[in-house]
Amino acid sequence: MKTISIKLFASVLLIITVMVVGTPLACHADQEVSAWGRGVYYNGSDYVPMTVPGGLSNVVAIAAGNSHSLALTAEGRVFSWGYYDQTTVPSGLSNVVAIAAGVAHSLALTAAGLVVSWGDNSFGRTHVPNGLSNVVAIAAGDSHSLALTAAGQVVAWGDNRSGRTDVPSGLSNGDKGTGH
Repeated sequence: MKTISIKLFASVLLIITVMVVGTPLACHADQEVSAWGRGVYYNGSDYVPMTVPGGLSNVVAIAAGNSHSLALTAEGRVFSWGYYDQTTVPSGLSNVVAIAAGVAHSLALTAAGLVVSWGDNSFGRTHVPNGLSNVVAIAAGDSHSLALTAAGQVVAWGDNRSGRTDVPSGLSNGDKGTGH
């Protein structure tokens, strides 16, 4: 399997990510992250503002969920901030080449082609299917997750209301997709 180089993302000059109810993020040409707007969550008495972690530099990718944000550094480290369990990056997570943020869960893709997921596991959205490997791309929806393998297979897991994880046949380079 080919590993994905983090340098593919280094040419990003400015990416803005905005979720419908999430906090806007920007990754500047100097690879620093900015967040703005009203607080990301209500703590019972007031809105708590988005605070970007100190020391965050060399950012090559960003992702925004409903109540949390992610940043990926050129060194393959993931930073998360905001509210709920999706901000607790699994210990030991390294060599990450891509990130995705769902409403209440997060995904990371490692250089080895493995998917790591954390956060709210309602509907099984963080339960990565056993044996999933050789992944080259990831995406996180409201309550489901997707992966694309090097063989062109689309794999979906999580909430299947409205057929979210029923991958259409023929979508995967001639292989039948696998919905989980």
